[in-house]
Amino acid sequence: MLAHDHEALFRAEWNLSDSLVSTKFSEIAYQIEADNYGFMWVNTQKGLARIDCKSRKTRILDIGLNQMIYDGIQSIWYSSDNELYRINVLTCAIEKIGELAKGSLVHSFVLENKNIWVSCTEGVMAWDVTSLQRTGVAFPGRYYQAGFYDKQHEVILWGGYDGISYMPTHAIKKEKKASPVIITAVRSNDRRLLPMVDYIGSSIRYQNRIELPHTEKNLTFEFSTLAYSSETEFYYRLGNTKQWNKLEPGRNYISFANLHSGRYKLLMRSGNSDNPRISPVTEFGFTILPPWYASVIAYIIYTLILVGIAFIIIKYIRRNIKLKYERIEKEKTLELSNLKLDFFIHISHELKTPLSLIIAPLSTLITEIKKPEHKKRLESVYGHALKLNSLIHEVLDFKQIDCASENTLIRSNIELCSFTRNILDTFSMAFASKNIRPVLISDREQIWMNLDMIKMESVISNIITNAIKFIPAEGGKIEVSIIQEAETVTIQISDTGSGIRHEDLPYVFIRYFQSKNKERRKDGSGIGLYIVKKFIELHDGHVSINSAGDKCGTLVTVTLPLSGANCISSVQNSFQTDQQLSLLSGKPILLIVDDNVEMVTYLVEAFSKEYCCLYAFNGKDGITIASEHHPDIILVDQIMPEMDGIEFCKVIRKKMQIALVPIAMLTAKDDKDTELKSMKAGVDAFIAKPFDIDKLELRLEQLLKTRRRLEKRLSIETIGQPVQIQEKEIDTGEAFITKLVAIMEENMENTEFNVSMLCQLVEMDNKQLYRKVKQLVGVTPVDLIRRIRMKKAAALLSQNRFSVSEVMYMVGYSNPSYFSKCFVAEYKVSPSQYASEDQNTLRHANGD
Repeated sequence: MLAHDHEALFRAEWNLSDSLVSTKFSEIAYQIEADNYGFMWVNTQKGLARIDCKSRKTRILDIGLNQMIYDGIQSIWYSSDNELYRINVLTCAIEKIGELAKGSLVHSFVLENKNIWVSCTEGVMAWDVTSLQRTGVAFPGRYYQAGFYDKQHEVILWGGYDGISYMPTHAIKKEKKASPVIITAVRSNDRRLLPMVDYIGSSIRYQNRIELPHTEKNLTFEFSTLAYSSETEFYYRLGNTKQWNKLEPGRNYISFANLHSGRYKLLMRSGNSDNPRISPVTEFGFTILPPWYASVIAYIIYTLILVGIAFIIIKYIRRNIKLKYERIEKEKTLELSNLKLDFFIHISHELKTPLSLIIAPLSTLITEIKKPEHKKRLESVYGHALKLNSLIHEVLDFKQIDCASENTLIRSNIELCSFTRNILDTFSMAFASKNIRPVLISDREQIWMNLDMIKMESVISNIITNAIKFIPAEGGKIEVSIIQEAETVTIQISDTGSGIRHEDLPYVFIRYFQSKNKERRKDGSGIGLYIVKKFIELHDGHVSINSAGDKCGTLVTVTLPLSGANCISSVQNSFQTDQQLSLLSGKPILLIVDDNVEMVTYLVEAFSKEYCCLYAFNGKDGITIASEHHPDIILVDQIMPEMDGIEFCKVIRKKMQIALVPIAMLTAKDDKDTELKSMKAGVDAFIAKPFDIDKLELRLEQLLKTRRRLEKRLSIETIGQPVQIQEKEIDTGEAFITKLVAIMEENMENTEFNVSMLCQLVEMDNKQLYRKVKQLVGVTPVDLIRRIRMKKAAALLSQNRFSVSEVMYMVGYSNPSYFSKCFVAEYKVSPSQYASEDQNTLRHANGD
């Protein structure tokens, strides 16, 4: 800051922009004004600063301004963009004075008596600082960067980029009242809108509001002041905006494009005065109607539709809830009924045993009793017992056909010829008692199909039971023929019984149907053939029955397709070995060998939580996988193509690496002969189909525990001195360990002997040897070699014939410190201490 005194023209008093001064407020000052109250006003880059010249206190106002001037009274006038303000120098209260056209800027201020002259983009105009009345515009379209008021000559000199202008102060006249703006025409899409055609009413000049359809959204308004003037300036404003928009000179129309539906208000004036008495404002309203789909009626319809949809949804939800509760109630009722029925079925099962103990002795007593009256009574009791037995079977059959699981097939591969022969064998006693000759004929030795074994057994058994029932007492013949064709397998069961009447043939497969012929009304429930038809249709087959009439026998024909699910799949074992081995994270390995894909899938899903499951679809592939991966337990089916389960077990028991793996066999042939063959082949558990999955899981767990107990018994602690391997020991785990010890004894002095060399000598890879040794003795191959060497070293040291160094080389070590470290880890003392302690023990023993 500079001050003036008498000695020097200018003198620096203080520097407010010095970085060492605590009152620093800006680096740049654009303009400085002084007022009559001792304040300096500085326009800086941080805002408007007011400096008290006496106290040197500074106050910065957050005001961004372009130009400023002191009016000589009590206000600082300044411009901000196109707006003009004044601020009270004492209170710092801000008041808006006026607004210039949009885009107009103030370039300079000049104070002339009580008028402030402004040079802006629009030209030159003046404001009375007392009345705030604007007095007009001169030099339109020209602006000046600086101005100076010559009070003596009452002129203002304006300086710009292209020269200096001279203007007397009386050159500007008072603004005259502008003429009002009148709209003369409205156009839409370059077409003039006509009254009573495009809008209702008379000419647009006499309207202040019109309504237009939604298609008229690009509008142009033409207007005039009806007064000739080449310098008329038009301003307009649309809606509630506060900013007036100035039109280009000579332009008397406004265009609006893509207007939305709604109400609009257009404000227009001529002149830039904010005083409506000088520049009267014309207001014109217009409405663009919405399209039909956005009208009020349309929204009412939409609302009604939404309410209707909501009503329908609520009604639908309430109906579903009601049905849900009804279904729950029905399920509870059905559950209660099933509980009652299960109880009844359970009691019926319990009645079968005592009833069997009644029927069997009664049949014996009837043949032994000689007195007719006693025999007659016993026959009556026997007949009622048989009737009770048939009623119990009827209840059990009813439960069977109504069970939901009976609609689901559990398929397995069945050799149809042997399967049918086994079923005929179960009726051997019945055939002998009625002198019936069974005959089985097949055009093939073996016919393999993928069927539900339980349901097919029920089908054939029901047909044979009916045949036996209606063969006369003097005897007869039942013939079963199995014929394989290109796409079907046909099973024909014929008998020499009483036959079926022609009128009864259409109804024999109906549930509970029984013939009215008294000779045909044997004890039964009438559901046997219904079950046959139902089970055959589940296999996509067909069943028919033919009979020439009474006493002409019956022929039942069952046709099964050799396609679809009935056909045995030739799926090969395509699993990725490395991928499955990566999943073996400590779980026992279960190998499943079964030719039925569905059965394998089911067993893998059932045991995947407890076991890492490998699988094969025939015995040969199963042998390969077992030899490669050494499973902990094997589950194998008995009947398979290429190699059956019994042959598979024999091969497994002959392989030294996997000879001790427990094997559980699944079989559909639940007979004594098959069980004996399985036990001779080395099967640990014999499980008949159908099986309970929980019982099977428990049985596998028991076999695995037994295997682990055997592993503990074959631990390293039981290994003694090496012995010669005998031929009878080749199938045991102990023989395998004995063989390993013998190989280690032979290579004891070889310092290069390690696990890799051991793998080559036993013809096993590193991974297989690790698993095998870990399973049998509980230690790794490396630990086994070290412990055998330490045992040998201890035995040699105990003889007192060799030094510690000699023993070290004799057991395959070349580093004394490492040998001593391994010996201490095994026996808790050093080799020399072990030898001396052993020698002292021997001396004490001799002294005693």
